Amino acid sequence: MVNKITTPPTQKGVVDKINEVIDDKANIDLSDITNPAKKLMANMAMPSGTYDNLTAGSSGTVYTAPSNGYFVAEGTSNTENNTNHPLLWYLMNDSGTTAVCLLSANTTPYAGATIALSTAVRKGGKYRLDYGRMASINVKFIYAVGSESEAN
Repeated sequence: MVNKITTPPTQKGVVDKINEVIDDKANIDLSDITNPAKKLMANMAMPSGTYDNLTAGSSGTVYTAPSNGYFVAEGTSNTENNTNHPLLWYLMNDSGTTAVCLLSANTTPYAGATIALSTAVRKGGKYRLDYGRMASINVKFIYAVGSESEAN
């Protein structure tokens, strides 16, 4: 018996093999997916009933998403007509600097008003929460339907 030494496949060869395996499974744009499958896929990104209460840090704390899901911040204003952006969620870039403000609650109507912001997040993403003039703040992470298995 002769042992043959085979060379690793080229990138083109790998791509061809992947195409062969998925051929006739689904169009690249998923246009041939059935309605029940589309509904299931759309549901996978929705909030589930599984969540973790997080320890709220000081304003400017950066949270890392443990999974795909949602960060939620809820606070109680300690002043009337708080127009100093009492709650803001920011997406951080890889260098740790602010990339974009995702959500902002611009004002609270009265002292004791409760405001909340939630934002969809990707696993491993870094998100900063800034807040001001809040008597209390609570932060939680809600897992997306398809990610509950990653809960603690």
